[in-house]
Amino acid sequence: MLRALCSFAGLTFAALSVAGPARSASVISASILNGAACTGNAAAKCFQPGDDIQAQLRFSFPDLKSFGGGFDVNFDDALASVESFNLDPMWGFDPAQPTNSFSRPLGFFTVDPHLVAVGQFTPFGGDGVIGTLDLKANALGDGSVTPAAGSDSVTQNPAGSFIDEHGGVLPVTFQGAAFSIVPEPGTLLLVAAGMAGLAAHRRV
Repeated sequence: MLRALCSFAGLTFAALSVAGPARSASVISASILNGAACTGNAAAKCFQPGDDIQAQLRFSFPDLKSFGGGFDVNFDDALASVESFNLDPMWGFDPAQPTNSFSRPLGFFTVDPHLVAVGQFTPFGGDGVIGTLDLKANALGDGSVTPAAGSDSVTQNPAGSFIDEHGGVLPVTFQGAAFSIVPEPGTLLLVAAGMAGLAAHRRV
């Protein structure tokens, strides 16, 4: 439905698209909301195995508005697994609106692939929250939560690319957020004690 609506919008507004001054980049970004500061890596947040990782996804469309679209969220499945995805309330259905109202926003998330799709029947812009992805830290290592352009396949990305208010494809820049999953402090002490004991044994 979103793809069909955007195609209609392209027919209606294509004539309005004209060359103009350089525009600010439209951005979809991820940020890690929780976790501890990582020693030696100020850009990352640190977690221990079993911790919850909360990654917030946002949009910033400063110059052009969009009807919406779909994008992937990439992360290493060996390091973390999906617990839940909570769309921001602005994308939820309003019970007060009639079922066929064109003012009703829409959004969804699929686990495989990690696809987020959002849209409205009237274009939206500015800055806003898309939703929060809750992950479970599973294994030690360095990773990131990185939004990326969705597949061109309708089965993989039924919402399609982001469409601007004139019916054209909206170029989007994607920005990720880093995290590290590190051993628990007690584990580090045991390892240090074991190394010290091994060193003492070798000197005997």
